[in-house]
Amino acid sequence: MLDFWRRRLRGLRFLATSLGLMMLVTVVVTVGILAAGVSMANTSDARRHDMGVLISTTEPTAFSAHRLYSSLSVADMSATTAFVGEDAADYDVALRHAVEAATDVAGGLDTQDPDDAKTMALVQEVQQQLPVYSAMVARAQALGDTAEMSDATALMRTTILPTAEALFVRTNRKVSDDQAALTHPQWVPISGLVVAVGMLLLAQVFLAWRTNRRLNKGFAAATVMMTTALLWVGVSNWMTFNAGVKGFEEASDPLKALTNARVYAQQARTDETLGLVVDKRTTVDTFTYDMQRISHALDVYARSDLAETPANAERLEAARTAVEQWKQAHPLKLSGTAAQGAAYQAVDDNVAELMRNARQELRSYFNVGFSASRVVSAVVFVLSLASVLALWLGIRPRLQEYL
Repeated sequence: MLDFWRRRLRGLRFLATSLGLMMLVTVVVTVGILAAGVSMANTSDARRHDMGVLISTTEPTAFSAHRLYSSLSVADMSATTAFVGEDAADYDVALRHAVEAATDVAGGLDTQDPDDAKTMALVQEVQQQLPVYSAMVARAQALGDTAEMSDATALMRTTILPTAEALFVRTNRKVSDDQAALTHPQWVPISGLVVAVGMLLLAQVFLAWRTNRRLNKGFAAATVMMTTALLWVGVSNWMTFNAGVKGFEEASDPLKALTNARVYAQQARTDETLGLVVDKRTTVDTFTYDMQRISHALDVYARSDLAETPANAERLEAARTAVEQWKQAHPLKLSGTAAQGAAYQAVDDNVAELMRNARQELRSYFNVGFSASRVVSAVVFVLSLASVLALWLGIRPRLQEYL
């Protein structure tokens, strides 16, 4: 026992010497640098993993919810056009796409997560109501019952589509929340790098006082490298936060507006087609309201940066022109059926293409963020190791002076 305390005392005496203090300071600073580098690497790996989940699961699930919402609306429109004697193939395809999209959304959810469990409930509600709707459509078509067809459309409009819209909103909000979390500054590793730089500066002050030398080249080089790492991370986080938030909004907001525009157009076409076989006094008023909502959605898109590219600007103008042509053809009733259908198809085709471009832009922001996190992590880790090497190369001559 006595020998133990004697060894401890000798160790404390050694640390009180210049050699012991320099070794202790170097070890402490080494640990600080490595801790900062490892913290950045771990945080970046976690962020990269979360970004991978966003790219591979969360965003595709939200897109599937969009496909479900849109396919249901197309199915209702196609069922109505089939009822008045047009091709029923589009209805079958749209209904199949809706079923597939609902399955895809369900497959992208984690039922153990309370939030995803609520989203799953919406999916199940749609899946339960679809057979009821399709049975009503089949019965209406078999009997030529306009009242049954109107009831089927009412079920779609008042129950199924609102549920699908709520699902679309929830999945898109999750994408937005996850993306916002991934663009927040990495405060923990940044603070670690600040501490590491501070420790290096204090260590150089100590060495200058202890060895009567103004500058240790190894410590100075390590300070420069860790300061570079700090600036790299700081600037990268600032740019990621500003560009990420702005870029995401520039792509996601127009995408939401375009989705709504497409659904409004499909609903307007459904009402217009039903008006051919059902005396609906509110058809004109409803149509006018739908046209206003489509125009407003296109205006929202027009204010985004996406609308400034020549191809998108051309598509936007074509969609607006088609809306005006549709307005002119609408009062013609039966004599204008072909013109109405052509105008609707032009609106739908152009809006669909703008949506594809907006989604590609949205995913490009995610991919840029994914790549950036990998680069930052690698650079900081390499600079941390190089700083540790420079640290020990710099202190080695001083230690040799005492050996």
